[in-house]
Amino acid sequence: MNTNTLKTNFALWCMLLLSIPLSLNAYHGGSPTTIFETLMKDGVLDITIETDLSELIYNRRRDDYQPATLSYTDQKNVPVYHQIEVGPRGKFRRRICDFPPVKIKFSKKALAAAGLKKHNNLDLTTHCLEDRDAGHFNVFREYLAYKLYNELSPASFRVQLVRVTYVDTKGVVKKMKRYGFIIEDDEELAERLGGKLCDCLNVDTDRMDSEAEVMASVFNYMIGNEDWSLSMVRNLKMVESANIAKLTPVPYDFDFSGLVNASYAVPSVELDQRHIKDRDYLGPEADPAVLGLILARYVEKKSALYKIINDFKLLPVEHRQDMKAYLDSFYKTIETLPEGSRRLPPWRYATSGEVRPMSVSGY
Repeated sequence: MNTNTLKTNFALWCMLLLSIPLSLNAYHGGSPTTIFETLMKDGVLDITIETDLSELIYNRRRDDYQPATLSYTDQKNVPVYHQIEVGPRGKFRRRICDFPPVKIKFSKKALAAAGLKKHNNLDLTTHCLEDRDAGHFNVFREYLAYKLYNELSPASFRVQLVRVTYVDTKGVVKKMKRYGFIIEDDEELAERLGGKLCDCLNVDTDRMDSEAEVMASVFNYMIGNEDWSLSMVRNLKMVESANIAKLTPVPYDFDFSGLVNASYAVPSVELDQRHIKDRDYLGPEADPAVLGLILARYVEKKSALYKIINDFKLLPVEHRQDMKAYLDSFYKTIETLPEGSRRLPPWRYATSGEVRPMSVSGY
């Protein structure tokens, strides 16, 4: 796909962005309207969670909640306390992590009393591993994956990086301080996008917003994420537009992507992955014009994506270089894509680190 074509497609993409309703815009200041927005700040938010840590960590197969307290200091340096409920969440990570991911539930009555909306469920992605460095690097790299998609599309989950002090109310588990990040409530996401959540499987292609569908598919290809499915709606939330009854897929859960390269991630046997950094395009065959439009958006945002990674100094330079090198391989692929392509080619990562594009019929 030549440069002139990408420029033309970018111009079309700009026109498309102008048509996006204001409800798609993320919160950028002013008065917060949700509990998630009260927690949003530039950089890291320090929070404390006090609960029965033994119950949370060692009885993780249950789905019920337990009482807890969440506290932090707001931007006016005023201590804030919330009586909340917490519980273990997730599937794979709940089984293998030393410290499971956590779901957080606020009281809707307390939120209403504070003048906030009802969106009361937040997910906390935790450090997972007791190895402090590995645990933190996994968190940072997945957090950056979310931030990259925020840059590319408003139809993405907002996240807040946190440094959590965990305090055991029973005094059995030693106090610990670890990084994590909080993910926006999915109903809040849907409302922000001007729609509602759709609990649907095997969605008819006519119901999908074609640009949003390809945008999400290309993103998962860019970061080398094989752990998702449009047909099964795995690691996606479907948002149905209130106006045109179209569905927008919003991806999440990126720890099994090549870009994150989590220390516990394993290749997909079903997709014949030999390395977690292998790429396969799992999205639909797209109209060439739509694919070109979306790829132009990625080209236009290239510098901004690299800057997000460069500016994240909590992550050691060798990790940032590794992430940028992985993005390099994506950009080399799309910049040499033949005119009229309908999907992206498989790409394999050799153990030596060299790029090994696969030869596929039609490319």
